[in-house]
Amino acid sequence: MDEQDHDTFAKDSSTPATESLVEWEESIRKHLDELDRVGRLISAAWTSPLTAVEAVREQRRELISSEWVMEKRVGVRQFKNEATRIVREVREERAEYVITVDGEPAAKLVPIEPSRESIEERDQEIRRHLREVDEIAARITAAWKSPLSAVEAVKEQRRDL
Repeated sequence: MDEQDHDTFAKDSSTPATESLVEWEESIRKHLDELDRVGRLISAAWTSPLTAVEAVREQRRELISSEWVMEKRVGVRQFKNEATRIVREVREERAEYVITVDGEPAAKLVPIEPSRESIEERDQEIRRHLREVDEIAARITAAWKSPLSAVEAVKEQRRDL
């Protein structure tokens, strides 16, 4: 840089752009001072045995392992087009969906917890079906005339195919 450039640079250092840079630096210093002040207040009030960083990490771990991460988002139009599949997924896989309108959450589709009565009714129905199967097996056993067992008879039929 020659002497003329140096003089030009020195004159330019008092331009409005440089003045706004100085103002900007002062503004940043004020914000940093405020952040330091807030940090000291938080440190004075902090009662957890964890450091602030450890607490944030723990919170993130909880969020990642929570069901919130399991939510899926679907737009209302896509939900309309895929409602059967989505409801089946909610019912069978216990998935949760947030239905959005213009990208904003509008509704949440979650699986319902079965009532105690419905669980008991289902258990009774299963027991009834098992009794019916046992009765059919008993009738087949009583009517079975072949010297082969049922398993052997099925194997024999498969060989013939």
